[in-house]
Amino acid sequence: MYNEEESVGHFLDVAIPALEAHAGDWEIVLVDDGSKDRTGEIARARAAAEPRIRVLSHEKNRGLGGTLRTGFAAAQKEWILYSDCDLPWDLDEAGRLFRAAEITGCDVVAAFRHDRKQEGIGRAVYSFVYNGLVQTLFGLGLWLPIGVVGVLLLISGPSMILASIKLRRRNLGPLLDANGWAINTKAKINIPFGTALTQLAAPPPGTASALSDPFADRKRRWPIVLGVLVLAAAAALALWLLGVLDAWLPEILRRAGG
Repeated sequence: MYNEEESVGHFLDVAIPALEAHAGDWEIVLVDDGSKDRTGEIARARAAAEPRIRVLSHEKNRGLGGTLRTGFAAAQKEWILYSDCDLPWDLDEAGRLFRAAEITGCDVVAAFRHDRKQEGIGRAVYSFVYNGLVQTLFGLGLWLPIGVVGVLLLISGPSMILASIKLRRRNLGPLLDANGWAINTKAKINIPFGTALTQLAAPPPGTASALSDPFADRKRRWPIVLGVLVLAAAAALALWLLGVLDAWLPEILRRAGG
């Protein structure tokens, strides 16, 4: 649950009768995934009135995967049902799930909705694109690894380009403060600059801004030295070809003598 203060009560009002009807021994494990509203408060109040409800809390938001792992690890009954607080499926269908497990003897029962129109056009388009992509990838045969690499580049490529631009501008604030599934970047940072990145940049009070970059990489001087040597050698060769240096050279090295 994350910021579900408006739906957690209704979820329990639906879940408890459904479990009473289809399970003789049940529990409800609610995982508050670092909610900022009254979700945890409401859940704990309901748990105080119903001992078969337990509430677990994350100090920070861990996302869906972290929430599921916490809930599954804490579950104590033989069968585990999972649902979001917005009731994406009818919990009264739990009886059919138990019946399917009883008939088949299986350990896991998975189901999906045929009619997803109530989720809106955005979710329908997303599902269509996702399913089409998966079918296309698995239809590639031996070319599947190349297809997977292409998808990874498609997903991570834009974030890598933006990160590169931010690094060139010495602006790491948005990158360091970023979260999300598309953040997958290997960024190169010079050692003096990297040692200063203990937190987001915040100049101390009373400091003055400067246009110079104290963390800039030291300029390499060997290209300049090499360029000067090449120019000097070219100039010396030109003077030798013109015979200008004959007065200062031994006879064997003079242009006129050669």
